[in-house]
Amino acid sequence: MTKRKKKSDRVSHRHSRVDESWSWSGFALIVALVTVTVVQLVPIARRTVDTTQVKQFVGEGHDWSEVSIGLSNDRHINLGDSAGTLLLVFDPNCRHSDRIAGAWSEWLSTNEVWPVNVVAVSPSPLGVASAYASSQGWPLEVGSLNEATDSVEASVITRRTPWVFAVDNTGRVMSHGHGTQLDRVARSLLRGDMLD
Repeated sequence: MTKRKKKSDRVSHRHSRVDESWSWSGFALIVALVTVTVVQLVPIARRTVDTTQVKQFVGEGHDWSEVSIGLSNDRHINLGDSAGTLLLVFDPNCRHSDRIAGAWSEWLSTNEVWPVNVVAVSPSPLGVASAYASSQGWPLEVGSLNEATDSVEASVITRRTPWVFAVDNTGRVMSHGHGTQLDRVARSLLRGDMLD
């Protein structure tokens, strides 16, 4: 019996070492998983905060009078110094912009005369944005906020694509919406009380 007892003690002792090593490796695994989870959640939390700020910033009545848009030939348009501006925001690398491009082409071809500036704006470099607009047949000025200004307002304008903004002659946002709402947003600029 003593031999059996000694053998069972050895087996029990081996199991306790396995249990100890498992508890340390299990603990290390749990710590590693928690660390990875926290690292993943921090950027998501930051995006949530940024999205909230964007929603609060982009709305009717917001002042964009200091926003400058870079056009071709080193020209600029300042949204606060114009007769009013209809901004069509797109991104040549965005499949949603691609989907709406044809509808914008049709709308632009049937609404050529406007008493306001109609400008397509992109976060892409001006050359890339101009080439895309030209390939779509858009008869309008193309601008890039990427090359014109580094203000917070400029980066917010191009954050959503395709998007449209109606900006009055004082640089205030009068209306905005998804690219599919181009006609509704554009017509808000034609109301007499918006352009004085």
